[in-house]
Amino acid sequence: MSLMTDMDEYKLIISKNLDKYLLKLSKKDQNYHDIIKEAKDEIKHNPYNSKNLTCKLQDYRRVRKGDYRIIFRIDKTI
Repeated sequence: MSLMTDMDEYKLIISKNLDKYLLKLSKKDQNYHDIIKEAKDEIKHNPYNSKNLTCKLQDYRRVRKGDYRIIFRIDKTI
């Protein structure tokens, strides 16, 4: 196991659906767009600062930002 420094980041792969949604959201509500962008940056720096999901989604994690939940998974094989 390697320890990460403040300069290290995880690679964040965004689905095309999310990219499209964020583009629409940026035109509609810049505030929420900024909140989600900030959440993406937080996930890149420390994805373990999130909650585990349970049952069938146990491999996934979530971060709550305002009215939005960002669901993601950490792939340790990359």
